[in-house]
Amino acid sequence: MTLLNQEIFVGTFSGVVLHLSVTSSSCIPTSYLSYTEEQLVVKCIEHCPYDRDYFLVGFSNGQIKLYNRHREKPLISFAGTGNAGDTTVDVRYICWSKHRLGLFFVLDSDAR
Repeated sequence: MTLLNQEIFVGTFSGVVLHLSVTSSSCIPTSYLSYTEEQLVVKCIEHCPYDRDYFLVGFSNGQIKLYNRHREKPLISFAGTGNAGDTTVDVRYICWSKHRLGLFFVLDSDAR
């Protein structure tokens, strides 16, 4: 779960990120979908420090997806950090670089 201004982003066990408002007005879109056929769990969410409209989501299969907060579909999906076909390695932490736009770091369950 992350808080951005008056908006809350909550990761679910069904691979969906819910987009909620602290005020009574609703957010658009109301959710962000993973668009994958396998069952995923959202493990972490990290907003870009340079442009708060963008955020990364780490999933239980090791994938990282980049979203724009105004679109429900991911802009791009990055492959997991494990071996091809290995879905046992999940993303534990994502951190955007404080010095370079577009660079981020990932810690997975194998400490890689």
